[in-house]
Amino acid sequence: MDGDNHRQGESVNYTPESEIRDQDGKVYVPKDAGSKTVTLKDVPQTVEVEYVEKPASTKVSYQPKVGGAPLGEAKVIPVDGDNHRQGESVNYTPESEIRDQDGKVYVPKDAGSKTVTLKDVPQTVEVEYVEKPASTKVSYQPKVGGAPLGEAKVIPVDGDNHRQGESVNYTPESEIRDQDGKVYVPKDAGSKTVTFKKTYHKQ
Repeated sequence: MDGDNHRQGESVNYTPESEIRDQDGKVYVPKDAGSKTVTLKDVPQTVEVEYVEKPASTKVSYQPKVGGAPLGEAKVIPVDGDNHRQGESVNYTPESEIRDQDGKVYVPKDAGSKTVTLKDVPQTVEVEYVEKPASTKVSYQPKVGGAPLGEAKVIPVDGDNHRQGESVNYTPESEIRDQDGKVYVPKDAGSKTVTFKKTYHKQ
């Protein structure tokens, strides 16, 4: 309060703190916002100001990341209803697959449902994604004039741990005989290359 010489009955305006955080991290706001008035008396006095819990923000999202770098835009976490309290938990399930600009597919490092705790302010939580292993089930389908010539042929791939974008060389069969006994050869002879993707069948 400014000055020393005040008389009983004088009014003093004050504005309570707009937010107070308790030991648990919950935020409270004045029940009646704005400026208030206290009337001076001949003795010290403490006036009470009623605070209420600030409503929780339902603006929550998750940001997919790969090695600490963002993977696309943040995804909205839907929250049903409007009246939510701080500390409430909301379950959400991150997208099972996200494709980057290069066509690579990523999956959550820890699959399944996750939980976010509502606060008094909007928040974005991080979800770690990892590159999905490449499928090694690759084959080529011989064709003649666009029509299949027999069954697809398996392309052998050594090992199990392969990444999307890796290339595998293979050589199509030099001759294939149809049901009528006619023999066909590859239009372009020699070795060819197939690139691993999430799923791939070479035609």
